[in-house]
Amino acid sequence: MKTLLSFALLLFLAGGSSPAQNFWQQVTSPTQGTIHTFLIDSADAIYAGTQFGVHKSTNDGANWISLGLSTFNVYSIKSHDGFLFASTFEAGVYRSSNGGVTWVQTNSGLFSVSIGHLAIDQSGAIYAPTFDGLFKSTNNGNTWSITGLTESNLRTVTVDGDDNVYAGGLEGAVHKSTDHGLTWNAALSPGSNIVSIFASPTTGYIYVSNQYGPGGVFRSTDRGSSWQHSLPLLTTVYFAENSAGHIFLSTWAYVYRSTDSGSSWEQRSSGLTSTIVNGIAVNSIDRAFVGTPSGAVFKSVQPTTSVGLNDGRFPLRFELAQNYPNPFNPSTTFSFSIPYSSFIIFKVYDMLGKEVRTLVNENKSAGTYGVTFDATGLPSGLYFYRLQAGGQA
Repeated sequence: MKTLLSFALLLFLAGGSSPAQNFWQQVTSPTQGTIHTFLIDSADAIYAGTQFGVHKSTNDGANWISLGLSTFNVYSIKSHDGFLFASTFEAGVYRSSNGGVTWVQTNSGLFSVSIGHLAIDQSGAIYAPTFDGLFKSTNNGNTWSITGLTESNLRTVTVDGDDNVYAGGLEGAVHKSTDHGLTWNAALSPGSNIVSIFASPTTGYIYVSNQYGPGGVFRSTDRGSSWQHSLPLLTTVYFAENSAGHIFLSTWAYVYRSTDSGSSWEQRSSGLTSTIVNGIAVNSIDRAFVGTPSGAVFKSVQPTTSVGLNDGRFPLRFELAQNYPNPFNPSTTFSFSIPYSSFIIFKVYDMLGKEVRTLVNENKSAGTYGVTFDATGLPSGLYFYRLQAGGQA
């Protein structure tokens, strides 16, 4: 069976600058309160933890429904073993066994009901940072016990691929445990007010966002033994990562992206109407979502991958997305999806139908791909591109 996807139009403007397509577009707001966090599940449903409870969208933010907890600030949402867990600033931890339709408070053993960002390790143990130390549950939140970390004003916790646990908060120190919370060592003291800690699933690097003191992002490439000041000065908030390993960072000065694991950063904020950005997440086709203090939600116009890497997932249909940016100068990126292994031919043509470039001419496994077209040396004008996939369905 041969599949031939229809022509699409792109515009190349040689010389000078071209009007850029925005990176972000606004979708419907779930609430007028602050968007604290997002959880995106395996079906790409989005759960938003907000100033007024939990909200859910199953269509990329076009519509939202309230899932309750509307009198609480929900700072994080996690899923495990068929349960949803929500941490609140006012009332501890809530658990849902039916996708958020109903919630049960699960605070047995907690000393404090002001909970930061939850984390779950490979065994299913849940970690909850509080004003009175770091707590742990090994039975899906039925009961909690204090770990060996009793520092006050903890705010965030994460677990890396080796099940090392990292925690920090207002006191400004990042602590690390290699034995599931029994004992702890100080890994970093960058200043004060640790907002979030992120462990990259791609590289294993650890990233820390710090609001005061030096401020910005600290990065460790050796599981916390040493640290580099990766992005100074900015008041940074939360991290997310796409399938290509690109790190996205929400800040009080828009959104930044690193394509080299934090060695350098570039602003990715066109289309945003708010300087301050809080929650950030990436879905299974690499579209990013961000939330703001006013309740506005934005999604990336295109998938956030920009290099030709298979994202490891299996699309249900052939799809060829509009190139981004468009118009462009001098390069633009295409995204396409194939549901099964196929020989792919991807070509660009001018207005007369003359082939000007072959971008792909090889067999590809099922997945979603990105490919870049560099038009340096070509005249300004309109060009067409075509994707041909041949193979057995």
